[in-house]
Amino acid sequence: MKSLRNLAITLAAGGGLSTALMGHLELVNPATEKRIGTPGQLGRNTGMISGSSFIAILSVALGFITPARTEPPANRGVLDHVAIQVRALDKSVAFYKTLFGLTEVPAPFAGARWLSLGGGIMLHIVGNRTARSTHNRWDHIAIACGDMDAMIAKLAAQNVPWINMEGAHVPQVRPDGVKQIFIQDPDGYWIEINDALKAAG
Repeated sequence: MKSLRNLAITLAAGGGLSTALMGHLELVNPATEKRIGTPGQLGRNTGMISGSSFIAILSVALGFITPARTEPPANRGVLDHVAIQVRALDKSVAFYKTLFGLTEVPAPFAGARWLSLGGGIMLHIVGNRTARSTHNRWDHIAIACGDMDAMIAKLAAQNVPWINMEGAHVPQVRPDGVKQIFIQDPDGYWIEINDALKAAG
């Protein structure tokens, strides 16, 4: 914690974070995904070094900072969740949690499990499916990673086969430079895995 404090003091001395930026950040508890408050609020309440700038920098270091969700115009919707129905609920939840590190949050009713995809978007996994999905690869959800080679190694370790959109066993590069591959979950739902996080960085 002392080293983080020193880091915050050093960065804050270089100008800190702008008031406009601070207004678009919020602190979130990653375990519960509940909002803690804005860095500015915590800076005023705690009296820590450099006020909101220190809190913001510390929060980045601890991984607590996420973009604030702005209210969309009244005539425009935003994605809230993706739902899939599966044959074996526990098996499917374990698949998504183990492979992608998704965090589970309490579901408000029995027969379903909710996993966070980040940014307030949820994956709702519902039980009682009786047959495997027959969708093709064009019907899929996409999950981004930061290191395609590491993800492919993880798939190999867990014996999860993968292909590209054409069916070949080689990562495909989209026109925007992002690499992608496709896998199926235990019920046959197609999942695109891409390295958009690396491209964004």
